[in-house]
Amino acid sequence: MSQISQQVRFISSRAPVEIMGIAEQVLSKLGGKLSRQQDCVFTDLGSQLKMRLLGGMFLSNESLPTRVKVEVLDGGEERRIFVSAEDLTGFGTTAGLGSRYQAWCTQLAERVHDDLAYQLENLRKNAR
Repeated sequence: MSQISQQVRFISSRAPVEIMGIAEQVLSKLGGKLSRQQDCVFTDLGSQLKMRLLGGMFLSNESLPTRVKVEVLDGGEERRIFVSAEDLTGFGTTAGLGSRYQAWCTQLAERVHDDLAYQLENLRKNAR
């Protein structure tokens, strides 16, 4: 279980398949290996190896092991979308990194939310 995470939620009327397609595009911009499950898509960023060898204090934020995930829950007329970013340190400690790691997770979650919401809105406008 992650010690550090950030989640942003919002609602869309777009079809789940459209949301997931756009979510894949947004997450692919971040880099990392894209993975997809039934109702979610995620990418793992950073490096566990660098974290173990160098310690988090010597890493850039981009190298901190982090999972960014978009989940879509179909609620009939509308879809609930959850964007989250969480640490992937697994075992060990993030001592001394708490506020920096939290800020990084917040930044990633908000960036993905903003990009996803913007693209969904443009999709809606172009459909008119």
